[in-house]
Amino acid sequence: MDKRILAGILAGYFVGPAWGTENPDPSEGAQAASGSPITSAIRDRLAAEHDQSLAELRVDSDLHGTVWLSGRADSQIAADHAVEIARATQGVADVKSNIVVAPETRQ
Repeated sequence: MDKRILAGILAGYFVGPAWGTENPDPSEGAQAASGSPITSAIRDRLAAEHDQSLAELRVDSDLHGTVWLSGRADSQIAADHAVEIARATQGVADVKSNIVVAPETRQ
């Protein structure tokens, strides 16, 4: 087989999966910008809230401005507030919420 054809096939095999990927989900192995200014700004704003469960939420973002929120919130109101905070942050294009509402049980 011609070396150029083989090189083209191999290049397509390794580079091809990267094309056509829009707004990848970090939970599926996509590259997230965890140290990005968007992620940091949202984490800071959530930490400033009086609801401790918001400060413990996981925040991920990609280079396209998509933000993923995950973790546990004490109420639906708190979860919705976290999404509002993320949406109001400069540079955010979309917010995906995987927040689970589970009030903390005290014994």
